[in-house]
Amino acid sequence: EIYNGTGLTDEKIENKEIAKQSYALAVKMRPNYAIGLNNLALMYNNEENYDSALFYYRKGYAITPEDLSIISGMASTFAEASKKDSALFYLQKLQLAAKDAEDIRKIGDVYVDLLNYDEALKYFLKALAVHPSQYIYNNMGLAYENLQKTNEAKKYYQAALGIDPVYPTSTRNLALLYSKAGQYDSAIYFFHKRFNVNPNDIA
Repeated sequence: EIYNGTGLTDEKIENKEIAKQSYALAVKMRPNYAIGLNNLALMYNNEENYDSALFYYRKGYAITPEDLSIISGMASTFAEASKKDSALFYLQKLQLAAKDAEDIRKIGDVYVDLLNYDEALKYFLKALAVHPSQYIYNNMGLAYENLQKTNEAKKYYQAALGIDPVYPTSTRNLALLYSKAGQYDSAIYFFHKRFNVNPNDIA
């Protein structure tokens, strides 16, 4: 668990390669450590290394088949890898087991990965009704942005910052959105805000 904690710390400060090494050490020390397997799978997924992500997700699923983080991770990875049938299989498992706002949000996230933004928004709204969070608002903004509804996207990114004024994902999304619109003063403002929170981010 020490290596997993180190990985989480490194991941937060964008030391992604070191974080991945720490998660790998955690799994090497404890091969049945589902949390470490999930974190390692997620990192590979973020790198679009879907085969490696699914390898670790499957190992985690074999240990804790009821873990909704692993189930949602597998659904999203299959969706991003354009394996729709497998994505829908795990999505159905997630829908049957969802209990709280976080679980409902994960369903919406999978629909985003399946490029079904209207369906994603339905689940994000359900999650908001249970417990609002910056994550849900941000992902709603992302869904609206993909639907080319930029005003709605800005509204929900700003709502995320209303909960967490320095939430880095929403500050970055707003910066990019304003930049695309040619509103460079606003874009620079949010890029600076993002940089102040995360100086290692060069995107």
